[in-house]
Amino acid sequence: MNSRIDFYREAVEQDPGSRLFFPLAEMLVEEGDELKAVEVLKEGLSHSPEHAPARMLLVELLKKSGLADEAGMHTLELTQAFSRYPAFWETWADMKAGAGDSGAVL
Repeated sequence: MNSRIDFYREAVEQDPGSRLFFPLAEMLVEEGDELKAVEVLKEGLSHSPEHAPARMLLVELLKKSGLADEAGMHTLELTQAFSRYPAFWETWADMKAGAGDSGAVL
């Protein structure tokens, strides 16, 4: 097993509320252990439900695994959280419109 993964796993076990669950999940994905990454993300999100990047990664992994309904449930949580910030979406739309044919990826 990867020593970095072992380090992060131990840190998360010692402090289940630690936000180190996210880099641990990313490393597990890199190692090809997506099922374990899903478990780590679900557990971590139970302590840090506002961690948007972790929830987005979970949606990706669930969808990839054919669990579209569960992915949809987590997507709904994200959209509810993001809907509280209309200025973000207005700015994003303005940037998207301004990107035009410049090739910028937004």
